[in-house]
Amino acid sequence: MAYANTDDPTSNPWTKFTSEQGLDAPQLVYLALALLLAGVSIRAITNKESKFPYVNPPKAMDLFSKACKKHFAENASTILAHARSLYPMQPFKMMTDAGEVIILPAQFANEIRNEAGLHFMQTVDRDFHASVPGFEPFAAGSNSDNLIQITEPLSAEASFATQLRFGTSTEWQEFSLIPEILDVVARLSSRVFLGDQLCRDEAWLEITKTYTMSAFNVANELRLYPTWLRSFAHWAIPGCAMLRSQVARARTVIAPVLERRRAARQEALAAGTPVPTFNDALDWVEEETQGRPYDSGVFQLILSTAAIHTTTDLLSETLLQLAGRPELMAQLRQEVVEVLTASGWKKTSLFNLKLMDSVIKDAQRLKPMTIASMGRMATQDVKLPNGETLRKGQRCLVDTSQMRDADIYEKPDEFDGYRFERMRNDAAKQNQAHLVSTGPAHLGFGHGQHACPGRFFAANEIKVALCHLIMKYDWKLAPGYTPMPLGYGFSLGVDQSAQVMVRRRTPKIDIDAI
Repeated sequence: MAYANTDDPTSNPWTKFTSEQGLDAPQLVYLALALLLAGVSIRAITNKESKFPYVNPPKAMDLFSKACKKHFAENASTILAHARSLYPMQPFKMMTDAGEVIILPAQFANEIRNEAGLHFMQTVDRDFHASVPGFEPFAAGSNSDNLIQITEPLSAEASFATQLRFGTSTEWQEFSLIPEILDVVARLSSRVFLGDQLCRDEAWLEITKTYTMSAFNVANELRLYPTWLRSFAHWAIPGCAMLRSQVARARTVIAPVLERRRAARQEALAAGTPVPTFNDALDWVEEETQGRPYDSGVFQLILSTAAIHTTTDLLSETLLQLAGRPELMAQLRQEVVEVLTASGWKKTSLFNLKLMDSVIKDAQRLKPMTIASMGRMATQDVKLPNGETLRKGQRCLVDTSQMRDADIYEKPDEFDGYRFERMRNDAAKQNQAHLVSTGPAHLGFGHGQHACPGRFFAANEIKVALCHLIMKYDWKLAPGYTPMPLGYGFSLGVDQSAQVMVRRRTPKIDIDAI
């Protein structure tokens, strides 16, 4: 990977700028003071105009609010809980690692879910620096409408990937869970995105597995700078150079494949033979663009960024919940036997895995990937349900506290794999019982017109993977290990140090032969 040469002072853009332009020390001091005064003035004006109570305002001399942002990133859950107690059922403002955000109570979720003046992608563009080289995959939302749930190819790849990562030993073996599941998910997702050849290309798999995590980490670092400074600051951050290198490598891997496919089509047309087709996202986007130019490497990174790490997180969390519950695992296996024996690998089969659906949904409820969801930016002034106004340019998030609300869920702090299976029998709640259903009480996939469009594909991918993982292997937590989610800012990730014991088992049915 290419990194900036930080040992060479001439490679530092700030050194180069000052030496070439002739700024001496006093001028630099004056410039720094001017920037500081401008920042303080802008902050004072903004705070005066805002009517929302400010929970954790930065101190006056906290340049670019760096100290405040860092404190929030490390203590977000505690700060949010305190704010919730101070201002129940009302909006409030917070300084987060991504800047100032208005936090809305969960009760507002339905009212704002389809608000035209609140835009999702503008929040992504800002928080993930879409205009900065290396962050191109965050510049456009992924269109998952064409991610057709091709269950048989997914199952075939799941069979290959699970055996590759977990082996065939019938003796208990210890694994670091996250790297193994990440590889399985990357292979399954790439099978749908790129077909049956590139999904096993190790160079591509390495890019898809590392780019998103690298981008999130570097994005966090870049957020410590004010928005207007990021276009310059990124040149001085080594991680940004790494991202630019990864994007370039993605283009290098994808472009030749696309060129070969286009050449094969032209040859077939010239010969009057059937034009070859490929049932993958690379082929679908070729059909959609109809010859218009697009960046194929970046497009594939968009899909990978949207799918792989989020799916890895939920699948891993589900396995950690199941690893200590052998009775629930046994019932899941029986459901898989009954459903696949009756229907085989079809979309309807995955829909009928109702207990599995419930298990995944409660794992997500108990540990969502974020403690504040539905990120939006106001593209115009928006009146909130309580009469207050969200001004153009302000960002908002919705508190996810209802996911652990005792008035909504029985024993909300406990995992209950049967919770949403029971809910299907309640006529008033059955529409909210499905994994892909969204609502104020379960914001795991967001809510409204900007709810995660890939959740249907993710749900099916996780179910296919789980079928292979639980039918072919026994699971338990490693001795002395207790799962501990990883919090940073509003993010709440699965425990990256998760350790599990795994051994091969003989399933009741051969799911590879179905």
